[in-house]
Order: sequence, then C-alpha cells, then structure tokens
Amino acid sequence: MGSEAFSDFLMLTPICFITASMGKSIYLDQTIRSVLARYNSGDRYVLVGPDALRAQIARFEDVRLEYIPEAGRGLYAAINQVLSLCDHPQFTYINDDDLLDYGFASLRLRTPVSSVGYGRVVYINASGAEIFAMPYSRSCKSLKVGGMGIPPYTQQGSIYPTEFVKRTGCFAVEYSLCADFEMILRFLAAGVNHVHIDAKVAGFRVHGGQLSQNTRAIEAQVSSIVAKSRVKGSTIGRLLFLIENRDIYLSRIGRGRFGSTRTLFERGGK
Repeated sequence: MGSEAFSDFLMLTPICFITASMGKSIYLDQTIRSVLARYNSGDRYVLVGPDALRAQIARFEDVRLEYIPEAGRGLYAAINQVLSLCDHPQFTYINDDDLLDYGFASLRLRTPVSSVGYGRVVYINASGAEIFAMPYSRSCKSLKVGGMGIPPYTQQGSIYPTEFVKRTGCFAVEYSLCADFEMILRFLAAGVNHVHIDAKVAGFRVHGGQLSQNTRAIEAQVSSIVAKSRVKGSTIGRLLFLIENRDIYLSRIGRGRFGSTRTLFERGGK
C-alpha cells in the first residue's frame, strides 16, 4: 500500500504545509524533500516568495509543489497570505532552512483538528548534524512558562488549527521575529487544547546570516508580547519545565559554548 493510500486508510486530517522563502536558501531543496516525505493524499504544500523562488522549485517538476508570488513583505505576511487562501483544517509552516522529521507523521495521527500539536525539535548545524534538543513543555502546567517569556515549544514541526488562527487575525506581523511566540500565547490565553509527543518532529537549523542571530531584538519583542498577554507565568510551572527537560539540560553539560542557546544563535551554530 502506497503512503497516500495508507493515509486515506488512516483518515488523516488534510494539512497545508507552508514555506515562505526569498529563494536564496541553499537548504531549501532539503526542506522541500523533508516535507514531501511527509506529504499525504489531500495535503497541500504552498511555497510563497519572489520570482527567484519559482525558479528554484521548478527544478523538482513535482505537481505537489504550489508556488504563490508574495504580495507583502516579511515572513509572517507571507504566511498570512497563504492562510487567506487555505481551507485545510490544519497547517504547519516550515522555514526554508529547517527540516521535518519522522515524528511528524505520528503527531498528525494524535492531533485533533481544534488542537495544537507539537513534539521534540533538535537544533542542527549547517551540515545537518544534531547539536542538542530544544527544551519543550511536556504537561499542561509547564505550558505556562510562556507567560515568563520562555517558549514552551517551537513552531518547527508544530500543527496549528487553521480556523482559530484565521478567526483571531492570523500572525501579528508587527512582531517580525517573534509572531510565532505571540501566537503560542494566544493559544494558551484562549485555552486551546495542546497535544505533544516525545518524538523528533523537526530540525531547527542554526547557521550564519539567519534572523535568529539577532537575539537582542528577539528578546525585546518577547518582552513586549509577554507584557500584553493574559497568560501569567508561574514558579511551579517553571520548576516543572526544568524537571521535565532535565535530560536535555544534563546532555548539554560539558558542551562548552553550545551550552547556551543564546550563544548558539549568536555564533551561528559554530
């Protein structure tokens, strides 16, 4: 039985995959292949960006790849553009240098249409080698660390409910570096159900020249988002988050400069 026929048998909810790109990423081909490996019957994969992107994806000669010229400016404006045309119940967006991983298929099976699904994400370097895992919430109570400016999970490999995102105004483009974090706090404030799995769903590539290197600007935007959010952090939630991720934190001991995520980004994974 083929993968698409098997997905029909399992009655998987159709998903819209989104990648916004300037068409300059040397990793885009890897990103596309990682998405197509998780593509099932009824899904849609939309890539949005300038004309240079059209030429890059044309090499694949794959009818599953859909190109849309960008109408606005910026990552989140591009994602919102696709969402305005999307009627799939769920969506995920993957950056043009990141990778979806094997656990994403399991996450699809376990995430109801109205819920947020997420899993384990690992930082990878320019060559694709794993650096270390990203800490993430493994219980409802520890999700509240979001109210302290700590991401309880990340966008890579996460599955979002399309109807909720569109109904609440899509991504806040004024947060050019952190609109995904603002969306997470929006989910938490509204009491949206969250589902997580302890399986690797994505690789978050760290390399020179990416927006994530601007850590000071990111921290300023996160502070602004937290100040406006109704989600309040809790000391108990923070402690629980640390306990839940003790395996990840212990694995960093002895890694020197890679022990700090902030340092990791500022050095571009080097």
